[in-house]
Order: sequence, then structure tokens, then C-alpha cells
Amino acid sequence: MNFNLPSKLLKDGNEINNSTDIANTFNDFFTHVSHNLATSVPIANRPAMSYMQNRQSNSIYLSPTSSNEIEKESDKLNSSKATGHYSIRITILKLLKTFINHLNIYLIVRC
Repeated sequence: MNFNLPSKLLKDGNEINNSTDIANTFNDFFTHVSHNLATSVPIANRPAMSYMQNRQSNSIYLSPTSSNEIEKESDKLNSSKATGHYSIRITILKLLKTFINHLNIYLIVRC
């Protein structure tokens, strides 16, 4: 890899030319930036919900998927239709539904 490294850096009005000092200056900045930002945020004097004056009426909530829901939906699949994703026959999916149910829940919740 070819990086264009800075040959000098200004910090607090002082010019830094040494590559080790430049690296240490960057390291110091990125090590402390989160703390410096967090301490500069003022403490709120009112509850967080008070900022939510205009509630969104067109919101959506999806409840977590259950194993029963997946089992019921897999029972509805038509075995005479074309194969599903990755050419797995629907009859095989139905036969294995109890074994792959937990995997399905994991995949559905993660996606």
C-alpha cells in the first residue's frame, strides 16, 4: 500500500515535523475525541420525552417472530409449486421445519 503521510502537522500553533510525533498526535486525538465530545454536551434539564412533541402517527412496530408463526406459515406453502430459494424442494422444507425452525427465527430476526 502506498499512503501519502503528512510531513508536518500543526497542533496548538506548533509545527510538528517528526513522523513519530505526528503519529502520537493523531493517536492522542483519536484516543480522547469521544471523551472530549461527551464532556462538552450539556446536561439536559428536562426529560427526553419532552423533545418528542409531534408524535408520528404513521409509525410501525413489528413484534418478534415466534416458532409457532414460522411453523404455521411453512404449513401454508404449496408443495406443488416450484422449488424455493437455492432449489430446496418445499416438501423437504416442510419435513425439516421442526429442525430448522430455530435457524429460521435467527435469520428472520437478523434480517
